[in-house]
Formats: sequence, C-alpha cells, structure tokens
Amino acid sequence: MFNLSGKTALVTGASSGLGWNFCQTLAKNGAHVIAAARRAEKLEELVNIIKQEGGSAEILELDVCNFECVKKQILALAKPIDILINNAGIALETSIFEDDGQNIFENIMQTNLMGTWYVTKVVANIMKNHKIEGSIINIGSINGDVIPYILVLATMHPKPQSCI
Repeated sequence: MFNLSGKTALVTGASSGLGWNFCQTLAKNGAHVIAAARRAEKLEELVNIIKQEGGSAEILELDVCNFECVKKQILALAKPIDILINNAGIALETSIFEDDGQNIFENIMQTNLMGTWYVTKVVANIMKNHKIEGSIINIGSINGDVIPYILVLATMHPKPQSCI
C-alpha cells in the first residue's frame, strides 16, 4: 500500500481494536512498530503475530494518564519516532449523572484528552529535536459528536418521577 521502511511508529491503545489493526498495517508496510498500552499480555500477542509475519515490533507498557511515566518511557526508547498514532481511549460506560459519575468523567477526560496531550507533547519534542518531519495522528470516537448532545438532553429533560 505504501512504504514505511526505516520509519518507527508509536501506537497507543494498541492492545485491541483499531490500535491492534493500525500496528499490523504499519508493520506490513515496513515500519518498526512500538505497540503501547496498559495490557502487556495483549501487546505480547500482537508483537508475536507481527514478528511471525516478518514485521518488526516491540512492546511499550504505557499508561497515558501519567505524564511522568509517559515522558520517562518514551524518552527511553532506542529509536526516534517518525509516526505517532494517539489511539488510546475509553468510552462512557454508564451515565455520568450516577453516583460515581464524576470519577468516570474524570477518568475519560484524563485518558482521552490529557493522555493524548501528554504523548503528543513528548513525541513532538523528540521529532523537533531530531529534525523529523513526522506525522502525529489523533484518533477520536463518534462519541465526541454524540455525547455532548446526550448530556444537553439529559440536563434539559431529567428522568420523569414515578407517579405511584
């Protein structure tokens, strides 16, 4: 499809779904893939598949919610990064208006927003310092378009009270 030989790609949220597929596609097209996520056992499975298919990949166990961890681990990588795919994200599991809603909302914001910013900040500085004209790709969810409307509707039209 395209030639990424000699390029290094870091993919967050690589342990499943789109991240898993991004890693395989990048590796099939010649990139050395750094598969990053919290679930090391799933990353090991992915990296083994990539290597069995002749690709090059390594694991980076990474929690994007912790800036110091992100900075330390990415700076410790042996290769500069040419391609970053920010794919780590979590979805709304329940209503944020429930008892634990604030914690759920904060976890989503920390992962989906701040985690993306943390990784981008570190990788962008690496690219700048190594004079790499690379690519930073941020993956979003359709929930980014849908959830704000649900929140507005939920506040305008609260659940009806029981008439019993």
